[in-house]
Amino acid sequence: MSDIQNTRSTSGGLMMFLFSLLAGLLADKNGRKSIILWPRVAMLLVVTMMVTLLTGMTGVSSLVAIPEMMPIALRATGVSIIYAIGVIYLVVLRNLY
Repeated sequence: MSDIQNTRSTSGGLMMFLFSLLAGLLADKNGRKSIILWPRVAMLLVVTMMVTLLTGMTGVSSLVAIPEMMPIALRATGVSIIYAIGVIYLVVLRNLY
């Protein structure tokens, strides 16, 4: 193992040890069910915010990138065809389910 791997393993083990002690103290004070519930709720909120942020960032860049891939003379026609295919696809899916 390299020094970097040893450092990562040691720091990971140390963090696990310290947070286990903290979780034990909080569980003794507040009860174990709150210690099980709140980190999961916090993780759900953080993951939801990150996914929303990343989706917004990629969505905006896609709206710019797709028309820029087409020649200038065909840009409006190409975007309208792509939009029409998407609408038809969604209408067909909505009617199937």
